[in-house]
Amino acid sequence: MMGVSSSVFSGATLTIRLEKSTTSDSDGTFHTRALLHLTGALNQTIELEDILGELMYVSPSGYDRFNYENAETVAVVTAWWAGQGEEIYITQFHDPHTLTVEHRYGDESGVCFPPGMIADLPLSGDVEIDLENFGLPTVERSSIDFPCTEP
Repeated sequence: MMGVSSSVFSGATLTIRLEKSTTSDSDGTFHTRALLHLTGALNQTIELEDILGELMYVSPSGYDRFNYENAETVAVVTAWWAGQGEEIYITQFHDPHTLTVEHRYGDESGVCFPPGMIADLPLSGDVEIDLENFGLPTVERSSIDFPCTEP
């Protein structure tokens, strides 16, 4: 289950630090547990659900679906395991000023589920976002970056 705790501060910078650990169960399935720690303009910790596979950072700049008129997607992380993909993306909207964290699922048959909202947080205005512990993008594309249909 995801958990969210938060308090809002005025400030021009928001740091988002990714903390993750990957384990393997007795069947050999990899599971990633992750937290997003937000400090600066927000003081928040977001716990992400159990993610199948290893969570990897992807640059969102090459994705048409992340091109918004009034927002920017600042980070995408993705995982793939046994024909199923997941992605979590973080977006800063400029009007109204909010930060969202969304989780989307898809599979190799081309079926994708609509994104689920993990967090929708108000901001006092536009903020500069610094990413920590994401590293350089480790894969070029998201695990579910393909045309897909809803179930």
